[in-house]
Order: sequence, then C-alpha cells, then structure tokens
Amino acid sequence: MHISFDFDYTLADSSEGAILCANYALREMGKSECSDADIKKTIGLSLEETYKQLVGDYGDDDLTKFTNLFLKKADEVVVDCIKFFEGTKDALIELKESGHYLSIVSTKYTKRIMAALERDGLLFLINDVIGGDMVKDPKPSPEGLNRAIRNSKLDKDQTLYVGDSKSDGQAAESAGIGFIAVLSGMTSREKLNIFSPVEIIDNLKDINNAVRNISGRNKIEQAVALDQDKLGK
Repeated sequence: MHISFDFDYTLADSSEGAILCANYALREMGKSECSDADIKKTIGLSLEETYKQLVGDYGDDDLTKFTNLFLKKADEVVVDCIKFFEGTKDALIELKESGHYLSIVSTKYTKRIMAALERDGLLFLINDVIGGDMVKDPKPSPEGLNRAIRNSKLDKDQTLYVGDSKSDGQAAESAGIGFIAVLSGMTSREKLNIFSPVEIIDNLKDINNAVRNISGRNKIEQAVALDQDKLGK
C-alpha cells in the first residue's frame, strides 16, 4: 500500500520557524506582527493563503514582497526549527518494514523536508517527497498527490493520505483516495469529519493500527464483492 503524509503538524512541528518567518516578513514590510496563534492557523497553507489570512486584502506587489522575505528567512531558520513528533520514526519504520511505499506531499519546500529527514536519520524511510516548490497548484489541489501516486506506480485504491488540516482532506477527496485524519494539528475532529475520513487518529503513534484496520476492511469488501459477482453469474 502507498501511505502518503502531509508534513507540518502530521509528521513534525515546525511552527516556531513559521512564526519567525511570517513576523520577519511583516516587520520588514512595515506591517504589524501577528500573534503566534494566528500564524499557527496558517501552517500548511500556501504563502498566498497565509498572507491573505494574516493581512486580508493585498496587492500583487505586497504578496511578492511577503513571499520573498518569508523564503529568505526560511532559508536561515526553518530546518533548525523542525521537530519531529515523538513516535514518528518508530511509526515510519513499522510501516516500512510492513512493505508499504511511503511518500510526503506538503506545501513546505522539498529541500527543507529532505534536510530535516536527513538530519534526524529518517530519509531512508521515505520513497518520495513532493514539496510545494514541485507543483504549480498547492493543496487543496490534488496535483501533488496525483504526482506521488504516479511515482508510486500503485493504484488510487491502494493509496491513503494522512493529514491534519482541511486542505489535506480536500486534496485527498479531489484525488479520489482515502483520507486518514490526524488530530495533532490545529483542526478539530468535527471539521475533519466533513471529509469522511476512513480513520481518525490522535497522533502518528496510531497510524499502523489504522492502516491495518483499513486493509482488513478492504479485504472483507473485496471478498463480499467477489461473492456477489459469483452469485450474479
């Protein structure tokens, strides 16, 4: 099976870096800084959506300035601020040892994800990384997920996406794949339930049980479908 993961608030907490970058950009533009809580709510969104949520209406020039300043600061601080959640490595190792293909599809830039994975000895566990710099349309567009699915050479019905936000649920829904909602981010169970997740887990420590549950249900459904097909003949 192909298990694809969002990055921020799913595998890791990089909110400290996001706060530093956003407020640096706003200060340099002569705008008021935003609260930590407000910035945390934008994590996982594109920089355009982030700026829109933090500032409101904007012009193209302002968006360009914000993006350039944010990325400049991100090059300096983001990787150092990424902290993988407790249990992430063990969960990924168990999935890998079970024979699953693992990918990451995120709005975070690929080089930052790869650097953090390598720093913490996790890179060997991941088959594919599709960062926000590798797609034209970021989540909730399914473009990144569709690319990861093509790279895996596995069918959509053999693919699951694990994420913590509404944009993750929307991307999975648009891609036509199962969504595992994880409650380690800023989005409530009620809001994630809108996307009809196949499983909801508290954190990544529960991912392997969730995948086993889904695989078991799929086998039962396949067996029932086969029996019905035989009866129809």
